[in-house]
Amino acid sequence: MVTTGSTRRFGLLGVILVVVCAAQTTRLEGQGALVRLEAAPGSKASYRVREQLAGFDLPNDAVGTTGAIAGSLVLASDGTFDRERSRLTLDLAMLTSDQSMRDNYVRTRTLEVEKFPKAEFALRRVQGLTLPLASDRVTGRATTSFPFSTFGRQIPKLARLLSVDDNIRLELDLVLTRSSVQ
Repeated sequence: MVTTGSTRRFGLLGVILVVVCAAQTTRLEGQGALVRLEAAPGSKASYRVREQLAGFDLPNDAVGTTGAIAGSLVLASDGTFDRERSRLTLDLAMLTSDQSMRDNYVRTRTLEVEKFPKAEFALRRVQGLTLPLASDRVTGRATTSFPFSTFGRQIPKLARLLSVDDNIRLELDLVLTRSSVQ
């Protein structure tokens, strides 16, 4: 993770983005042509952490989700990504779960949203993408996991929280639409 200004940048090492395309074939124009895939409505980002709450018999996953994703992925006709121009940014203040108390804790103590309102994700590896793209709309999933200590955080300890696994899972479910490269 790198912090610049008010944005935290996450290099998703080991991220796998599997892209599923519709059947219509679209050819890229010319050798080395670039295609930009913009984040579109329907995209969402989530965190998952296994927790055991007081008063519940079994552990469950605490899940926070946001659809506030902006950015794009830029790729060449050979399937390689332009790492400098391929970024997705999340509005962390928009993350919500099924419990407002958890949301407040995550925003103020874990993510420090007042200091770092955005998280930026950089693509590292792609799997399952074939060119030419079969559609102007593609979907994909990126996932990664890490312990709290990766970002200098302690496992949360609260009265209602009996235990928390030291494994944060991030999931990006992406809906991407083709747009022109500038």
